[in-house]
Amino acid sequence: MRPQDVVVLLKVLLLEGTSWQSKDLAHALFLSPTEISFSLKRSRYARLLDGQGRHVARQTFLGFLLYGLPVVFATQPGAQARGLPTAHSAAPLNQQVVAEQYYVWPDAQSDTRGSAVDPLYARVPDHLGRVLLEPL
Repeated sequence: MRPQDVVVLLKVLLLEGTSWQSKDLAHALFLSPTEISFSLKRSRYARLLDGQGRHVARQTFLGFLLYGLPVVFATQPGAQARGLPTAHSAAPLNQQVVAEQYYVWPDAQSDTRGSAVDPLYARVPDHLGRVLLEPL
């Protein structure tokens, strides 16, 4: 697995029940069509996608997100920085989790201050609004 595979799987989850093509994922996620193709193949191999590459194995993926992701893509909070809120510091978790420490993806344009953490892959913070939530 590569870090962007998690984002690709999240996008596929959001698109279930709709018609999409790999090139649409590539455009929406700011990845090349080749990266999308390899990502879908890795996810099928890991049994996180069905054989067609259209449906996420929800229970398996949830288990990976909860238990595998923190180990495979571990990160350590860094110095205080301005950035985009992430983890429990971002909506909607910030309404449910009370914490003294904020975590941010470094971004000089943002106003939120917190401990800097690296995103799964570099382009996620730049296009966060489009990456996961917007339709294709």
